[in-house]
Amino acid sequence: MKYLIKPLTKKMLADLQKGRSIELSKNGRNICNTDDFKGSLPGLYRRGLVDIKMVVTDGKEVLSVYITKSGISFLARYEEDAKKDEK
Repeated sequence: MKYLIKPLTKKMLADLQKGRSIELSKNGRNICNTDDFKGSLPGLYRRGLVDIKMVVTDGKEVLSVYITKSGISFLARYEEDAKKDEK
């Protein structure tokens, strides 16, 4: 069965890309928090592109947001399609 999702808004897409770049960051923090996804978190969560988990940083338990495997594959497909459109 093929699952249909609503298209992402520009803000959702930008926040998803920003979150992925934070996760891949070699220097600085590499854990996203809810403030990184202001307003777009519920939509991304409902679509299964992000999920939440508790993480211990600096001795404190913090709610973090991470990009799911389907979110990562969505971004990969989006970037691949964008490259095809440029040609």
